Amino acid sequence: MSNSRPVLLCVLAYSVCSTAMLLANKAALNTYPLPFALTCVQLIFAATVTLPLVIRGGFTRISAKSLSLYVFEGILFAASISLNLKALSMTNVGMMVIARSCLPIVVYLLELLLGSAGGISFRSTMSLVCVVAFSSLYALDAQGVKMNHIGLVYVAVWLLILACQMIYGKWLIAAVQLRHWERVFYTNGCGVPVLTILAHHETKILFAEFSSDTLSNAILLLTCVAGVAIGYTSWRVRSLVSATTFSLVGVLNKMGTICLAFLLWPSEGSYLSFVALVGCLGSGMLYEGNKPAAATTTTTTEVKARK
Repeated sequence: MSNSRPVLLCVLAYSVCSTAMLLANKAALNTYPLPFALTCVQLIFAATVTLPLVIRGGFTRISAKSLSLYVFEGILFAASISLNLKALSMTNVGMMVIARSCLPIVVYLLELLLGSAGGISFRSTMSLVCVVAFSSLYALDAQGVKMNHIGLVYVAVWLLILACQMIYGKWLIAAVQLRHWERVFYTNGCGVPVLTILAHHETKILFAEFSSDTLSNAILLLTCVAGVAIGYTSWRVRSLVSATTFSLVGVLNKMGTICLAFLLWPSEGSYLSFVALVGCLGSGMLYEGNKPAAATTTTTTEVKARK
């Protein structure tokens, strides 16, 4: 990864927001076990809160075609959530942890296939491989792995859609020039219609069973605030690093949150699980990043010119 201070600060901010979001979501789901409805509420909150910021800064004029690109981003986001929940229902948390740890490798291979990334060093290769290995060790020890043929198909499709979303988001930054707050607004706003359809049944239950408990509602509000923060910081990080690095940061955030939960609640797993989590985080920190495809192409052209 880059040693640039701004990049590290942005990644750190994104990681803190991601950890807060994951922990708050876990607490909120204990009161409201309605993932689609909660996500829909978070998107509506984010779009509503960021709208005044966008208006104050002045809307950037974009064409209908550019707007449709963000609509597609919203569709990809909704599809990844839907497939994640479906795959989880067909397998278990352990299987999903292993699959998620494979995401950086899948993203890199797709970037390589599309010609948007160059080669990576042996150290970076081993970093990605070890992240998968330690994540698998954690999953096998703490969660166990449940799988079946249909479940594996859903996991594979979810992983592919998520990888495409990572690459598409990186491409979108260059394709449509916007301020980061505008990206947060459009991403959440365009995702609301799709999530509203998916969350129709759960939303009815949420309003029917809405709790008057102050703590529960404070946690729900915290997830919404964290959602806005993670939206902004994620676009900042995406603009600074490759899609592969961004996906790796996401995996490390997840494993780091589990590690923190283990320290807070030791009964969450064994010490072998904790060692595996630390190994995963350590392996990920060794990743050096991949060379841009343009740099690789330029180097190849220069070599040919010298011959």
